[in-house]
Amino acid sequence: MDFLSPYDLKTFFVPKKLKPNVVKIDIRHVTLSINQLVFIGNSIKICDFYNISVKNDDGIDASLAEIIQCLPNVEDFKLQCPRFSLRTSSTEFKKLCEILHLSKIKKFTLHHILGELDIEQFYEQFLKINKTVDVKLWFKSNISETYKQKLETIAYKILESKSDEFWPPIFYGTFCEKQQSDLLI
Repeated sequence: MDFLSPYDLKTFFVPKKLKPNVVKIDIRHVTLSINQLVFIGNSIKICDFYNISVKNDDGIDASLAEIIQCLPNVEDFKLQCPRFSLRTSSTEFKKLCEILHLSKIKKFTLHHILGELDIEQFYEQFLKINKTVDVKLWFKSNISETYKQKLETIAYKILESKSDEFWPPIFYGTFCEKQQSDLLI
């Protein structure tokens, strides 16, 4: 099986003796258990989650770090979940950065970010270290002015570094108009 759609997932049953070989997964509007994700996660290289929920054994939403940890071979990860929270403690955030740093991820995309992602820590602990990962962060238009200023500061740091070895992340949202116009020159 090379591709698993959400329709397959509802009736997806594989005997425990078999190992799934799903390479691409595109799941939309589904709730998964962390155990389901662990079971199919080893072979996944391309992962696109849209409006999904992943629950731990206790019924609590899994963190982003826990989800990515279930996908050890993922190269392209995309999460588009308007209801998914990116609030993390500093310990949880360090764990996420370690997982991302040690992972095989080449593309990392998050949509619908509300301004709760600690962007300064993400820049310091992940972006500066993993300079060749293609990162796209899509921010909601209602993020605070303070958060927009943090994004602008990071964007300026990246632009001012003028390093050929840095693959600059892309920030989408209603901010950084000056940086966008500077890049067009």
